[in-house]
Amino acid sequence: MNVEQLLEVPQMPSGTGYEISSAVYDTLQKWSLLDKVQAFVFDTTASNTGRLNGACILLEQSLEREILFLACQHHIFELVLQGVFLEVKLFPMTGPDILLFKRFQHAWENIDKSTFSTSVSDFYIHNILKNDSDEIILYAKKKITENLPRDDYQEFLELVIIFLGGVPPRGIAFRQPGQYHLARWMAKAIYSLKLYIFKDQFKLNSKEEKALKDICCFIVKCYVQAWFSSPNAIEAPLNDILFLKKLEEYKLYNKRISDVALKKIINHLWYLNPECIAFSIFDDRVDNSTKLKMAEKILSTYDSSINDDEEEIELKKKIALKLEDVSQFIQKDLLIDLINSKSIGMFKRFQISTQFLTIDPANWNNHEDYKIGKQIINSLKVVNDTAERGVKLVEEYNKKFTKNEGQKQLVLQTVQDYRKKYPQSDRQTLKKPF
Repeated sequence: MNVEQLLEVPQMPSGTGYEISSAVYDTLQKWSLLDKVQAFVFDTTASNTGRLNGACILLEQSLEREILFLACQHHIFELVLQGVFLEVKLFPMTGPDILLFKRFQHAWENIDKSTFSTSVSDFYIHNILKNDSDEIILYAKKKITENLPRDDYQEFLELVIIFLGGVPPRGIAFRQPGQYHLARWMAKAIYSLKLYIFKDQFKLNSKEEKALKDICCFIVKCYVQAWFSSPNAIEAPLNDILFLKKLEEYKLYNKRISDVALKKIINHLWYLNPECIAFSIFDDRVDNSTKLKMAEKILSTYDSSINDDEEEIELKKKIALKLEDVSQFIQKDLLIDLINSKSIGMFKRFQISTQFLTIDPANWNNHEDYKIGKQIINSLKVVNDTAERGVKLVEEYNKKFTKNEGQKQLVLQTVQDYRKKYPQSDRQTLKKPF
C-alpha cells in the first residue's frame, strides 16, 4: 500500500488501444501481477476509453474480470476548463503561439507590479463572487500550506487570493509569465488571472476584457476548489456531485459557460458508478444519517443478490446523463440512490470487511475494519500526475545517454538497482564508494 513502482517504459509502434493494452499486459505478466490488478488510472482519451478498441476495455478483456476504472480527475477538469476557454474565445487557437500571452510576456518588464486590480473594484465580478470570496480565500490559503507537487499550483492559488483582494501567506509577489503548453490549461488560467490583475497597464480591447472577466469568474468561483480537491479518492464521488450543483447554480450568472462546463463533466462521471459511489462511506463530509442509509442499502442489496441468486449485472463504468436532466438529477439523494447490488463489489475488490456497516456510523471511527478500509481507499490514485512526471523525467534522463531502446531499459534497471543500494541521497551517502 502506498508504494509506487515504475514497471517499464515500453516502446510501441503506435498509440492505438490494442498496442497500449498489449504493452501493459506483457509488462504485468513479466512482473507476475496479472492476478493483482484491481483498478486502472488513465487519461480519458479515445485510445484509452474507446468502447470497442480502447486500451482499458481490451486490457480488461485480457484479464477476464471486471476492473474498476479510475479516470484521472485532473485530466477531466482540464477538459472542462478547455471547453470554457474555447467558448469565451479569449484567444484564437490557430497555432502553437497565443498572441495575447506573447504580448503580455513582452510587456511584463514595463508593468508596475505594485499597482494592480482585484475583483473588489469591479461591480460585475464582485456581484458574482461576493458571497464566496472569504471561503475561497481561506481554502486557497489552507491548500498553500500543503505539500504541492508543482510550483505552478502554488502560483495559481496565490493569484486567486490576490485576485479576490487577499494577501497570500508569503506576501504579494508576481512571477514572470512563463511558458504555456497547449495541453496545459492551468497555465492559461494563471495567465488569465495575471492579465486581469494588470489589465489597467496592458492594452485589451472590450471583447478581450469581457472574455477575461468571464474566465476569471469561472476559475475562481467554480474551478479552483474542484481542481485542488480532485486527487482525493474518498472525496471524488461527492466532489463530482458538488461540482454538478455548482455549475447548475452558475447558470444564474452565465448560462453559456455553465452549459459548456456541464456538457464536459457529464461525459466523465466515472466516480458515480455503483462501486465508486461507495467510497463516500469513508468521507468525513457525509453526515451520519446519510452514511447509515448508504450502509443499510449496501447490506440489503447484497443480501438480496445472495438470496435471489439474481443474474450478474455488468458494472457500469460511468453513469450516462443528458444536459437537460442535470437539474432533476442533482435534486436526488445521489449518495444513496446510486448504490445498487454492485456497490458491495468495492468491499470485495479491496478486501474490506463490511462488519462496521452493521453498527451506528457514529462509532465507525473507532472500528478497526472502518479504519483499515478508509486507509485502503485513501491510498487509491485518481490522478496520474506521478506517472506523467515520472515518464517525462525518464525521457529527459534517457536522452542524455542513448537513443537505443534496449539500452534505455537497461538504464532504468541500473537506476532502480542503484536506488535500492543507496536509498538515501544525502551528502554522506553519496561520499561512500559504490
